[in-house]
Amino acid sequence: MVAPSHDEEAELEASKAPLLEHLVELRNRIIHSMIAFFLAFLVFTLRIIRRGPSGLPAHALPSGSLKRGLRPEIAGVQPYLAGGE
Repeated sequence: MVAPSHDEEAELEASKAPLLEHLVELRNRIIHSMIAFFLAFLVFTLRIIRRGPSGLPAHALPSGSLKRGLRPEIAGVQPYLAGGE
């Protein structure tokens, strides 16, 4: 194994950031991620509200149960679930 030269060691020492700098960077990244998530949530929520129930797929309409909207023929298990032989 080759030992690092004095110049390489000095370069590594100069590039090391203290723990506090790393924590500040992490905090900034978390804040930016939360802002991006909130904006995406807001945009998609407003799109759904603007479209109204007519723009939703049939299985997503408020029918009281999702099972009613998921028909056996959709899942490809028609004979078993439909009671047919």
